[in-house]
Amino acid sequence: KAELTDFERSSTRENREKITDTVQELGLKDVIVKESDKGLTISIENINFEPDSAELAPEEKTKLRYIADILKNFGNDILVTGHCARRGTVQAQQELSEQRAASVASFLTQLGVRTSDCIFTQGKGAQEPVAPNDTEAGRRRNRRVEIMLMDE
Repeated sequence: KAELTDFERSSTRENREKITDTVQELGLKDVIVKESDKGLTISIENINFEPDSAELAPEEKTKLRYIADILKNFGNDILVTGHCARRGTVQAQQELSEQRAASVASFLTQLGVRTSDCIFTQGKGAQEPVAPNDTEAGRRRNRRVEIMLMDE
């Protein structure tokens, strides 16, 4: 069964600026909003999980509650992508990034952002770093989750 879903394009300068302003007003640290052809992405860098696990740290749940309120203003499907720093084997990095994306997606579902059939996940392991992995600051930035409001 196929279903056609109506949605408005999320990836606009106006939406990016509005969400960025909200993030700043809320004092959410390490949150960056980006536009692309595929959608509007809220990137949470330095996201904290329990060590070597996909269990969200309590402070991250608080941050995600605020982000959930932002996401509820849009009807687009959501893609949650997990990333990690280069630590351990490539296979372990991949699995951990997938598990962390699934953990965030599950939490967003629990918060009523979308039903589980409208939130998709993927893990990228350490394949797409945004900073060098040779410093702790760089590794913190690379441990991130990106939440995209999909336009495609």
